[in-house]
This record gives sequence, structure tokens and C-alpha cells, in this order.
Amino acid sequence: MINVKITKKDGENAIMVLRNFSTRFKRSGILPKVKGEKFESRKLSSFFRKKQALRKIEKTAKNKRLDKLGKLKR
Repeated sequence: MINVKITKKDGENAIMVLRNFSTRFKRSGILPKVKGEKFESRKLSSFFRKKQALRKIEKTAKNKRLDKLGKLKR
């Protein structure tokens, strides 16, 4: 885990210390990471995985055919 450390400088008031902390915290990227870990992603069902695999096979076959015919843009 990334830690954000702020030290108070001479002549710096509490509001500025809080402001420095919040800006460093935002730049560190901790908050989006923690919010992302809050929800666990669901595993894909076997049916859906099979469907995706078939779609991928069809797409590669189509691309091979178009490439042979010279109609595939690169």
C-alpha cells in the first residue's frame, strides 16, 4: 500500500497542511484503487465463455478469408 506522508513546514497553517495532503492523496491514486477493490468482479459463466470463444473463432476465420481475398485493410 502506498503511504502519503506530509510534514508541516515552518509558518504553514493547518489549512495548508490539509490542502497539501489532499493533493498528494489525489495524485497517489490510492482512492480509485480502494474503490475498485470494494466490489468483487463476477466470474464469467461457462456458456458465456464458450460464446466468446466461438465469436473469436468466427472473427479470425472471417479475417483470414478477407486477407486471402486482399480485402482486409491494414
